[in-house]
Amino acid sequence: MTNNGIDLTKIDKNVIDKENGSELTKKLEDARLNAVFDRTYAREMTYQLATVDSLMNQVYKSTKSTSLKTFLESSNSNLQSLKKQFSEFNATNG
Repeated sequence: MTNNGIDLTKIDKNVIDKENGSELTKKLEDARLNAVFDRTYAREMTYQLATVDSLMNQVYKSTKSTSLKTFLESSNSNLQSLKKQFSEFNATNG
């Protein structure tokens, strides 16, 4: 992050609070209590992975850093594998 000019101390506190995962944790806890955890977890992870994928694509297109592009490319292959697995699970349990 520092190599790409991002100062972590200057990230807006509202962004950090929004992205801390508390809403997701609440949804998953409600799903666990209602005995629909597996289905809810898979759906939420599919959504989260799609969001990360989209953000990574935006960063990839906007950066000129070779090292960052290399990192994003290698991360993308792992991400695509996870997306496929959750998608297959959702298809069989939807």
